[in-house]
Amino acid sequence: MVIATGVSLALLGSVPAAAGSLRPFASGDYAGRVTQAIPRSYAGSIGFSIRSGVLTALRFKVTMVCGKILLTEVTSPPSSLHVPVRRDGTFSYAGTVAGTLVRLRGSLHGKKARGTFFESFHTTKAFACTMYAAAPFGAGWGTAGVTAPVTSTVAGTTSSH
Repeated sequence: MVIATGVSLALLGSVPAAAGSLRPFASGDYAGRVTQAIPRSYAGSIGFSIRSGVLTALRFKVTMVCGKILLTEVTSPPSSLHVPVRRDGTFSYAGTVAGTLVRLRGSLHGKKARGTFFESFHTTKAFACTMYAAAPFGAGWGTAGVTAPVTSTVAGTTSSH
């Protein structure tokens, strides 16, 4: 009878079980859209991988202003960034990756991710490219198999970023 009571309580959720240690999100590849309102209305892309509770291989395509008026689309290859994902599915990073200022904040729930992304970098001391503001993103699991090219396009010229 004691065994039956313990099983009944475990099934009702009254007894802490090993299931409490499971993460509320799926490991794997995620891909989705970055929705920008400034510097202009634009639907870019974002992708990353979650492995062992760590976000890696961040890749994206966004629009930025370089200098004072030059609009450009910037595409990034998978980065070496490693961002721990907390047990509740939240993650955040604010720092530099290969000389580029990156702010990434979000959460994973099941097989979906939501958050904000921002990037800014200098091509020379006097010439900067920026998104101006963090843009919201949404991504889904299992759809990030395509990686972004390793180039940026600025006013018709292509260069490595």
